[in-house]
Amino acid sequence: TTKKKRNKYPFKIYAKKSIYLYRSMDFAKKNRLTHYQKKSRINADTFTVVGTARSRNHALRYKVRDTNNKSRLFGKVGYVTARPSYVARLYYQTLPKSKTITVIAKKGVDVYRSTKQSNRINHYKRGTILKIKKIIKNNKVTNYQLRNGNYVTGNKKIVIQGKY
Repeated sequence: TTKKKRNKYPFKIYAKKSIYLYRSMDFAKKNRLTHYQKKSRINADTFTVVGTARSRNHALRYKVRDTNNKSRLFGKVGYVTARPSYVARLYYQTLPKSKTITVIAKKGVDVYRSTKQSNRINHYKRGTILKIKKIIKNNKVTNYQLRNGNYVTGNKKIVIQGKY
């Protein structure tokens, strides 16, 4: 039996600190395309990872597409560091130990009957604590199944694991 190789890309990341987007995987001042300021998590800059590369000194880099609607470089491709202290996946990959999440987005979170996220059935305001049954991985996006069987996003800019 042959195992079907799953494609690792694309997946989304967000900037945890102030970072630069570079023209090539070897980071130098002359290769900088733009700078992204450090922002709070709910306003963080997001990118779609389309591949990885290694610099001359073997540091891992993400080849990314800018997915920030307000950015002047929207859709542009460049390189950012892959260091976990600077960038993180935009969607949770694990279930929280406490089996609870808290809504952190200013506009709250929509609730759906299926993971397809069509036909919104409910809405929770910021600060609402939700009890989780399990995590559903749908391509590169994750959803949390609530105890009542409905679904919310696993996006870290919208919900945070635990009680806040």
